[in-house]
Amino acid sequence: MTGLYALSTTGGLYSVNSTNGTTTLIGSGVTFGGTLGLSTGSSTLYLAEYFNSAFNLYTLNTSTGVATLVGPTATPIGALLWDGVSTLYGVQDSPDTVSVDTLSTVNGAVTVGPATGTSNVGGLAPILSTTTTPEPGSLLMLCTGLAGIGFFRRRRAGVSTK
Repeated sequence: MTGLYALSTTGGLYSVNSTNGTTTLIGSGVTFGGTLGLSTGSSTLYLAEYFNSAFNLYTLNTSTGVATLVGPTATPIGALLWDGVSTLYGVQDSPDTVSVDTLSTVNGAVTVGPATGTSNVGGLAPILSTTTTPEPGSLLMLCTGLAGIGFFRRRRAGVSTK
């Protein structure tokens, strides 16, 4: 990771050095509160606005800080997470029903997902899965064993036909 983005309560978009914590103002074109979610795969920074009953999804220009409206979410989104492939997740920030939803990056539309069973969810983070990969030695032993079986079957077949 080379750095982070931060949105101040006064509307400034900042880059944050993750090594020493220094901040650099990118731009102050964001004049509303919201939740940031970063698409690391495409370098698109998404912002879910939930300020003064305005519920919208924006993209933020990471060079200038200028916000571009994607579309209305029609519900307060309290946390965003881009899966790095194709899905932008959001958590509804509502006292009645807190759910994990998907947001359209084309028009901001929300598809309501499952309820979380908890309230006041303030963030999302992926659970990284680990997959077991066979060691090269194990794979070599398997292939050698299969080749040996094939050799002996062929040899036995050759002996029985004489």
